[in-house]
Amino acid sequence: MGQMQWEAAAGQTAASLGVSLSFLVYSALLGASLVAFAGILLGLGAWFTLPLASLGGMPLVAASLLSFQACRLNARSLRFTSFFLLLAVLFAVLLSFGLASLLLAPFFGAVLYVSYRDVFLGQAQNSPVLAVASAPLASASAR
Repeated sequence: MGQMQWEAAAGQTAASLGVSLSFLVYSALLGASLVAFAGILLGLGAWFTLPLASLGGMPLVAASLLSFQACRLNARSLRFTSFFLLLAVLFAVLLSFGLASLLLAPFFGAVLYVSYRDVFLGQAQNSPVLAVASAPLASASAR
């Protein structure tokens, strides 16, 4: 019964607009796909923006543009597995009414930092920083 009421309401709306019901459905699907595409572009522009601005000291607009370029240039590393994993995580968060996000927020922060180090600093492995004797310290000890 609910589906018949929905079809009647959708048909009435389409008739009042002077278009067919299939046109409304196709328009809604096109609009949803455009919104999803814009969301992907926004996500690509925002992925590295926070580490570039906070750790790299860049202005936000330049960091956002550089983030978009970095995601575009490293698109090969973004395989379908990453997208399916992200969808699975999103599904888990939705099923747990947001409680899983409390556990996943630190994980995604670590993933963001590791990907920033890999792309912009060229450090794919977690290696210690070597201490090198610098000139200011050597000159201060000579006094």
